Amino acid sequence: MPSITQRDANPRFFVGYIIRAQSMLSFNISISPAIERLCEGIMRLARSLHGTKPLPNRRYLHRYIEAALEKNEKRKKDYLDFLYTFLVQKKSLQEKDWNFKWLPLIKQIASAITDEEWKDNEETTGFLRWPSDSEGVIKETMLSNNDNIFSYMEGGRKVNIKVGSIHSIKGETHTATLVLETYFYTANLKDLLPCLMGRGNEKGKSNRQELKRKVHYVAMTRPTHLLCLAMKAEDAKPYKEKLEAHGWRIESL
Repeated sequence: MPSITQRDANPRFFVGYIIRAQSMLSFNISISPAIERLCEGIMRLARSLHGTKPLPNRRYLHRYIEAALEKNEKRKKDYLDFLYTFLVQKKSLQEKDWNFKWLPLIKQIASAITDEEWKDNEETTGFLRWPSDSEGVIKETMLSNNDNIFSYMEGGRKVNIKVGSIHSIKGETHTATLVLETYFYTANLKDLLPCLMGRGNEKGKSNRQELKRKVHYVAMTRPTHLLCLAMKAEDAKPYKEKLEAHGWRIESL
């Protein structure tokens, strides 16, 4: 099975998007980013038809594609089957299956999204063809070093942790999120301590403080089960009792 080079952030071939999405799942990342990765490939193909229908370049492409296929039950089912096969069943893609099953189906999905009759052109042909081994391969489930995955081992158990900026995880859902202290003129989490103690509506907030609140709201609403904030002990210690009274558990590490 071909793959993509480590530096290939935007694969030259559609199958590269499938491989990339599956490699994301292999590191226990939420399925949502993997779905969006496949959707990027589908929308790139749709744009290459150069139709008259405006196509978005935005987040949440999966929602857009579902809505675009809402009136075409057959194509919507094909699209969902495609996602299920490669992201839930995690089926390995083979050249024969690609050429005789998935390639024709993907063409039909892209055609339905654009409301255009499918017509091959040089761009679509190049993007959809099965790449040769000479065009660069790596192990099919390997993520590049640029994906910021930290692997932690303890007691024979391995946990893969994705590290990223708050902006990079906007729209994602995680089981657990650790927000690390950062510094923008002043310590960000330290500035947010009043909010953590239920005093978030105080007047006189500067624009900078308001921005910090909004950005960290994004971070703190990602997890479904566990939220942790890491800051200097000296900053949190004076407020320990008040924080605990508002439900926070304080641990010194």
